[in-house]
Amino acid sequence: MDDRERNQVQDILDHHNGKYGVQIKDRAAIIYPQLEDQPGWDWVCYDPRAGDEIALVVKRLTEESPEEMGDIIRVVLGELEDSLDGKLTGTFSLDVEIPSDYCFPRKNDKIQWNKIHEFRNLLASVTYDKAPTLRLEEQRDLTTQITNKLSFALPESFRCRLKKTGYEGSVLIISPEQTGCLASGYGAAEIEKFEHLVSQANQQLRTAGARQKWLVLIEEGDRPVDSAAVVEGIARISPENRSEITRFYCLSGGEVVEIMLPSPRDKS
Repeated sequence: MDDRERNQVQDILDHHNGKYGVQIKDRAAIIYPQLEDQPGWDWVCYDPRAGDEIALVVKRLTEESPEEMGDIIRVVLGELEDSLDGKLTGTFSLDVEIPSDYCFPRKNDKIQWNKIHEFRNLLASVTYDKAPTLRLEEQRDLTTQITNKLSFALPESFRCRLKKTGYEGSVLIISPEQTGCLASGYGAAEIEKFEHLVSQANQQLRTAGARQKWLVLIEEGDRPVDSAAVVEGIARISPENRSEITRFYCLSGGEVVEIMLPSPRDKS
């Protein structure tokens, strides 16, 4: 892990050094042994031009991979097709747009399958109710009828449209369109975890005497970084819980993005 994390920190510095020159010195616990087993910062870096040390904390937002989350969504939609097989009059297509990396609600780091079943059952119920009212080739948007009745929030990019394509048979064909949008993929549990990690990093950096204090957030799921989503998440955190952080970088799938922090005067 140490070598891997050093390489990830170096990826951040390689990006940063397009404008500045900063080097890794070593683990903070090695440079400052008194920090060992204390909630201090993780790495010490050095800016030779300014002659300043940089205190750097690494946090990881670890979730299922996009492939695993996509598999869950495909299973849910497959079960929906099966549940309505033979129950509709005619042939229908259901277009479902949902981020491939969308995380269903979690509790204690485990997916709440009851929420997934709620989602599937509501989709089935609304589809069953609306299908008989459609004319041939008519398409109806079911999005709000789904989102307004769920006990949890779906991503804003979620869309659900039902179309009647034929009079014969009793068939529902579901076409999942998985968009891979990180911002909409944030579930309530993931947002809570993100806010906790930022606040925790801020507390760790309070013990550092450096003028520059960086937070590096590594997305292990290799999802694309959505800067707007991260900025919104940061803005929700109270200023005192992010006051120590002077730079914030996200690393995911080899992509490095610097997140512009709110002004110290900004209120959450």
